[in-house]
Amino acid sequence: LLTKLGGKQVLHAAVDKFYEGLLGDPELKPFFEGSDIQVLKWHQFNFFAFAFATIPANVDVPGLILSRHRRLFDIGLSEHHFDIMMEHLRQTFEQLDISSDLATEAVDVLKPLREFFHQGAQEAAARHDRAILWGRLRMAAGTAVVAVCTIRYFRRKGR
Repeated sequence: LLTKLGGKQVLHAAVDKFYEGLLGDPELKPFFEGSDIQVLKWHQFNFFAFAFATIPANVDVPGLILSRHRRLFDIGLSEHHFDIMMEHLRQTFEQLDISSDLATEAVDVLKPLREFFHQGAQEAAARHDRAILWGRLRMAAGTAVVAVCTIRYFRRKGR
C-alpha cells in the first residue's frame, strides 16, 4: 500500500497536510497544545510507514496507542476524535490527488485502531471515577477523624 500511495516522499507530504487539517480542527486542536509538532509528525510518518507496509510482529500497536495517548484519553480523546482524524486523512489524500479507492484502502487499514480509542476513553473514564471515589473516601475518613477527636475532646472537658 505504501508503494501504491507513492512511497515515502508522498507520505511525508501527506503527514504535513494531515497535520494542517488536524491543527486547524477546533475539536482536535486542544489535544496538540504544548506538543512538539515536528516530533509528532516524525512519529506519525513512521507509524504510517509501518501501517501502510508491514507492521513487525513485535510491535504492540494497541499497547502503544493506549500507553502513549493516556494523557490525551484523560482529557477526553475518544473514538469520536478518531473518526474526525480519519476524515482528515481521507481529505489529505484527496488533496494530494490520490484516488478515492486508494484513500479508502489506506483509511480501512487504520479503522481497526478505532476500538483502542474507545478502550482508551473507557479506561480514562474509569480512572476518573476511581479518583472521585478515592477523593470522597479520603474526605469521609478525614471527617471521621475530626468527629472522633471532637468527641474525645468534649468527653475529657466534661469530666
